[in-house]
Amino acid sequence: MPTATTNRSLWILTIGFALVIITLALLAWLGFNQAEGIRRQAGALVDEHLSTLKLIEGLEFEQHRASTLLLAVSRPGASRSVNKLEEFEKSLPGLAAEGARILPSPLWADLTGVGEAYARTIREAMAHPESIDTALPRIQDRYDHFISLIDDALKLDALRAAAGGRSIEKASTQLTSESGGLLVGALILSLTCALISIRFTQQSLRRIAWQGRELNRVSWHLIQGQEEAARRFSHELHDELGQSLTGLKAIISAIQPVELESRRESCLTLLDETIGNVRELSQLLRPIILDDFGLPAALRWLAERFEERTRIEVETSFTGIERLADDVETHLYRITQEALTNIARHAGATKVRLEMVQKIRKAEKTGRQGWIELTISDNGTGLPSDRIAGNLESPSLGLVGMRARADQLGGHFSLANRPEGGARVTVTVPARWAEEEAN
Repeated sequence: MPTATTNRSLWILTIGFALVIITLALLAWLGFNQAEGIRRQAGALVDEHLSTLKLIEGLEFEQHRASTLLLAVSRPGASRSVNKLEEFEKSLPGLAAEGARILPSPLWADLTGVGEAYARTIREAMAHPESIDTALPRIQDRYDHFISLIDDALKLDALRAAAGGRSIEKASTQLTSESGGLLVGALILSLTCALISIRFTQQSLRRIAWQGRELNRVSWHLIQGQEEAARRFSHELHDELGQSLTGLKAIISAIQPVELESRRESCLTLLDETIGNVRELSQLLRPIILDDFGLPAALRWLAERFEERTRIEVETSFTGIERLADDVETHLYRITQEALTNIARHAGATKVRLEMVQKIRKAEKTGRQGWIELTISDNGTGLPSDRIAGNLESPSLGLVGMRARADQLGGHFSLANRPEGGARVTVTVPARWAEEEAN
């Protein structure tokens, strides 16, 4: 149905644009979180670097002390450097502990051990001034070892700074990659929704144009139908009813009293024919049986007259049909009438099946709801492919009228070829019952 197609297209567009909005929101959230993470990493790296600077200053100061001690012990009067040695021994463990906290590594334990061994060797040399010259090579070796460990400790900071830079670079690269992917996804969704919108708009404009043309055709068809009906009834009244009444008048005027009994039968026959013609004309205008007995009875009568006129067998089946609203019964009757006319003119069929089913479902708030499904099928030659494909440019006026009546009832009209041969007309409309209309 056009309404279902429109609703489905609108739902697709709504979901598409919602996905675009969600993607952009996700992109913004991801960018904010990643940027915040990078900011925190950079802040932590700066804090660590400041702490490391203090540690480096301490290491450089200890290196200076070690150099001063080496220089002092190699000169006369080394005993005067005892205070500097004690300061070196006291500050080294704290500095190593701080370094282990800031830059975790086994190096700090080695640095502490080598520094203590260096201080111990200097203290022993100070205790025996006469052997200082002999101890100087060993003091120099431990000094060199201590200085190399300090250099290694300084390299730890450079390695950690490089690792922090790589971490920030990796996070930035990941942010760029994820943002790019989401942007591409949002762009694809946007383009898809735009294409769907353009296609939907084009289809809507074509449908509006087609509906305008079809409305013009229906209007013209109604005008032609009214003119043809007026012409037909004019001829029927003049040729059939007028001549019959004129003949009856002539017979009655010419009859003699003694001939009344013998001419009575012919007058009654002519009068019965006239009454039959009047009834047929009234049925053509609107079948009285439709108002008196409802749609199933009217369709059975229509099928019987169709059989008599065309010699095409009609099988009828009506399931659960109640009295429907007046406009529903009228439109379904006219659709059936037009479908049978098309079958008689074009189908080349020998058998027709006319079926109508009422389906009901219960609704808690609105009471019962239902729909009527009317099917007219034949065993004829079927329809051309352009009609089945829905050629909207040149439908017959009969099809236009049937579709317009179904649309007027808020229903759906479809036309298809049967696999076993012949064509099938299916009309599905919402059920509206006569008692509900009366209330």
